[in-house]
Amino acid sequence: MRFVAHNHGPVLATVWDFGDGTVVSNAAYLRHGWSGPGLYTVTLTGYNDSFPEGVMATVPVEVTEAVYYVKADNATPQYPYSSWETAAVTIQDAVGAGAQAGRLVLVGKVSMRVGVWW
Repeated sequence: MRFVAHNHGPVLATVWDFGDGTVVSNAAYLRHGWSGPGLYTVTLTGYNDSFPEGVMATVPVEVTEAVYYVKADNATPQYPYSSWETAAVTIQDAVGAGAQAGRLVLVGKVSMRVGVWW
């Protein structure tokens, strides 16, 4: 996820806290990704001569798992293909169901009978 600090007035220092133990100083533009799902509070604190104790802004960020399922013989596919019961019937449908970076597409095994006729 991309983050941008919009400051009004002079800033001597900034500190980003991503709520997962990651802290970054003095970066106006940055990206951050969390290692697992959850609700995280992102805090940006800016410091200057007028506010030496800092001014904070916070925003909650909810990180969810992005898992999509494919089962070629599923009789009842249902968007967003989030379980084996509602799995897509093609890999492309499951890939197209989301845009999250790092999403996972699980493809189930399809049993097939092979016959030989002479």
